[in-house]
Amino acid sequence: MKRETTKQKLINATLELSEIYDNIDRITSRDISKKSGINLALINYHFDTKENLLRLVAEIKLNSIIKSTIEEFDESLSAYDKIKKLLLDTASFAFENINSFKVISRYEMNVGCIHSLELFRPYFQEHLPDTEEGLLTIILLRLLVFYHTIILSPEDYGKVLGVDFFDDLQRNEFLTDMLNMAIHL
Repeated sequence: MKRETTKQKLINATLELSEIYDNIDRITSRDISKKSGINLALINYHFDTKENLLRLVAEIKLNSIIKSTIEEFDESLSAYDKIKKLLLDTASFAFENINSFKVISRYEMNVGCIHSLELFRPYFQEHLPDTEEGLLTIILLRLLVFYHTIILSPEDYGKVLGVDFFDDLQRNEFLTDMLNMAIHL
């Protein structure tokens, strides 16, 4: 049996703590150290910062949410409904863990939303089958860049747009409208 590495112990402890805390941003380095039994200094040694470890855990949790959302898709669900469900489910997670997700969104914006494009592209291709690939990418980016921008400054955009992005109903209505505009423009 292979021994768990120090790095993996820190990740696993943080994942366990993320199930206890309602928001992973509230997890402290001391919490992680205590839960893992690993010296506090090794968090920075392995991840540079606690925030990098939390971002990694947020990505792991987000990938789990995405996987479970996709597994719930059935034959009767239209491509549009798949897109909408993915968008709303990831947004729900993002706003429950806003600081960690800001790190993910900042990274996505720096790499041209490549991971988000990869995630949503098959469903957009299914929904808009006759759309040329370049135009499809533009449609996707119009949605995803704005989505990530809102996550980076939800209070500012909330004031400008008159939406409380931390309110599930208001956020879901706005994102649905945003999706419809991206698809139909």
